[in-house]
Amino acid sequence: MNHSVKLFKGIFRPDEEFRDFQETNKMRGLIWRWIVISILSGIVGTITIFITLDQMIPVNEILLSNKAVYLLGMFYFFIIFILWAVIPVITNLIISLVCWPFFLDIGFKQIFTINSYAALINLIGGFLNLSIIANLHTYQLLSPFGFGIIGKQFTNNQYIIAAMNAVTIFVIWGLVVQIKALFRASQKRKRYIIGVMIIVNIIYILLSFLAGAAMLAS
Repeated sequence: MNHSVKLFKGIFRPDEEFRDFQETNKMRGLIWRWIVISILSGIVGTITIFITLDQMIPVNEILLSNKAVYLLGMFYFFIIFILWAVIPVITNLIISLVCWPFFLDIGFKQIFTINSYAALINLIGGFLNLSIIANLHTYQLLSPFGFGIIGKQFTNNQYIIAAMNAVTIFVIWGLVVQIKALFRASQKRKRYIIGVMIIVNIIYILLSFLAGAAMLAS
């Protein structure tokens, strides 16, 4: 049975999107959707880096100082764009590879597809964070979508705050969607699915924590 992947439908109406996942053996439309996710991720990431740098140093003035510097700057931002465009794909591949041994009954392709819904949610989170950074004109800001703001009320330890800040509503949202999809696709027990996906997301949160801690330290 073929299934036409509808990412937005999956993150807002997961029960409807994943209804026939167990009978599905072929996913349609995933490649071009990933192309769109990669391009948008590259744009969001590049603009975020540009705004962050511009708030620390006058990027525009430096880029316009001479042609050589301008060309070098454009090449730098092109590399940043490529990196941010590739990161979601690599992240999804790694997470799917981690999940694969635990869900051999559904196969790698379907696991990758399921994790793609979480990738879209992370992209939405990145866009909203960019909007806040741009509007408040600051990069030294805890995400209003994470638990770091709550943690700051109880401790001044930057590492604890960074760890709590990595736990966002988008991570939780993605986890719920992943679990709902696996309930439909896999024949594993629900407790098993929930346990595995919580552990996988904890690993993802720890990696996000390390990145957040590095930014706070800088």
